[in-house]
Amino acid sequence: MLSFVDSSVDLRSQINYFKMKITGAANGTYKLSFIDADNKIIGCIDLHNIDSTTGKAEIGYWIHSSYSGQNIVSKAVKRLCTYSFEVLELNKLSIFADVENIGSNKVAIKIGFKLVGIKL
Repeated sequence: MLSFVDSSVDLRSQINYFKMKITGAANGTYKLSFIDADNKIIGCIDLHNIDSTTGKAEIGYWIHSSYSGQNIVSKAVKRLCTYSFEVLELNKLSIFADVENIGSNKVAIKIGFKLVGIKL
């Protein structure tokens, strides 16, 4: 589940969300890529909370449910990891996923991420 979805139902919330992301892109703390198939955007993947001083960032992703289970997100995460380590020269990436989000957790494990804790 995407925790921010419930809070983004009104126009003002959506505008503020996009302003936050654009500001992050401008100052280097956020990078967004879209996932496409069949000539349409089917999801996105991003790096957020990028800290070039410590070399750390977090990965987020989502895909339309009709495209899940096709290895698309796993491939996107692998590419983003390669870009993060080789181009941005980061040294640590994290994925925070709801424990009930089985699909997202499967992607993280498949790529080689390890569970280091559960936030209560």
